[in-house]
Amino acid sequence: NPATTWTVNHNLNTTSVNVQVYDGNGLLIIPDSVETTSNNQVVVDFAAEQAGRAVVITGHFDGNVKPTYAYTFFQNTASDTWTITHNLGYNPIVRVFIGTNEVQPTSISHPDTNTTIITFDTAQAGNARLI
Repeated sequence: NPATTWTVNHNLNTTSVNVQVYDGNGLLIIPDSVETTSNNQVVVDFAAEQAGRAVVITGHFDGNVKPTYAYTFFQNTASDTWTITHNLGYNPIVRVFIGTNEVQPTSISHPDTNTTIITFDTAQAGNARLI
């Protein structure tokens, strides 16, 4: 539907995005502004109502390869259960680190495609990298 403001939820978990905008005929157009409002959303504004589509891609603008992790979670306070709301829309592969050591937790479960739960026998602090 034509609108002067498009809110695009991309769930790429980064503010380093490039946005290309196309009109209803597939022609590249330049909006009045594109604002990154969060790690998972951009807002595209036009002076007049516009129909079409926005393509949001990610990578690093300095030419380096984008990290292979889709989401990184930091558990700074020791806990025996880490609940991660990653909003990736799929059940990711999970790597768990305590300090610099990769460890195997007691269990990793995915109650839905946007949440991962990691449990340990004893409380741990560290990070999880989701692929």
